[in-house]
Amino acid sequence: MPGKSSTRKSKPAKLPAALAPMMARPNWMTWRPVQRNGRVQKPPCQASNPRRFADYTNPDHRSDYVTARAAVEAGNANGLTYATTEGDELAAIDLDNCRDADTGSIDPWAKRLLKGAKGAYVEISPSGTGLHVWGLTSNSTDKLHSND
Repeated sequence: MPGKSSTRKSKPAKLPAALAPMMARPNWMTWRPVQRNGRVQKPPCQASNPRRFADYTNPDHRSDYVTARAAVEAGNANGLTYATTEGDELAAIDLDNCRDADTGSIDPWAKRLLKGAKGAYVEISPSGTGLHVWGLTSNSTDKLHSND
């Protein structure tokens, strides 16, 4: 429904094999839905204190995967997020409003982007209407990160 946003809360699953290398890095945060300017947003929160917002650029606001996952499993946050850092070979793209949550169909513009991201890990966003794309970059590729 246009204008309606929801976020699913679920127990975080074990990371897929494609994302397993990220587990060893202390770049994890949590998120929880917040109503801002008439819409639901999912700002990053500190895993060690999920009621406090986090700054992706502040290493003190990040934690290890186990701490972040425990915060979600305890019901203190809705999900996990990962901060890419300068020099990181990981790239992340957040594709908003490109998927029909009822039918699962993906908009043509998003399909074109996904076609160029072969080998990347793709997951459905918590709203069900977007996609998160994670992949490795090469030395000649710009690092990407997009937030909604």
